[in-house]
Amino acid sequence: MCATIGVDPLTSKKGVWSDLLGVGDFYYELAVRIIEICVATRPINGGIMSLRELLPVLQTKRITYTEKISSDDVERAVAKLDVLGSGFKIMDVGNNRLVRSVPVELNPDHTKALTACGTKGYTNASELQRLTNWDAYRTRTTLQFLLQNEIAWLDAQSSEPTYWILGLVAGASSQT
Repeated sequence: MCATIGVDPLTSKKGVWSDLLGVGDFYYELAVRIIEICVATRPINGGIMSLRELLPVLQTKRITYTEKISSDDVERAVAKLDVLGSGFKIMDVGNNRLVRSVPVELNPDHTKALTACGTKGYTNASELQRLTNWDAYRTRTTLQFLLQNEIAWLDAQSSEPTYWILGLVAGASSQT
């Protein structure tokens, strides 16, 4: 909507008060830009995007904004989105800091399955079961949840179906 009328939502400056207290238009406008990027990439990454992947996109999407955006800025902006509900959160999965932009709550089993994917970005039922010591039903239920909520993609071409978490794959590739 902003692009249609020629307005850049990130034209405010990051000042002393916004830096120290996390208040001011800067973080709200940054949050708008984060929403735009996360919603646009959700069909690809399932609503999970690493901070390392998001930061360069935020820097290139700006038009008149001049200050460098840090991961702390992104975390503060995402925290402002709490008023919208459970859709946007910063979460730690292994060594990755991720922005979750799916409107579902991930329980500890879901997070553990994401962690099990590690830097590879994928897992299968037998590997997840081995790593977590879960029974087959719990493993299958957790993987089905990730699949149904489009957080995971299913690759049924291998000997055992593999569940890919593309947000972790992208995060892993940006670490190198």
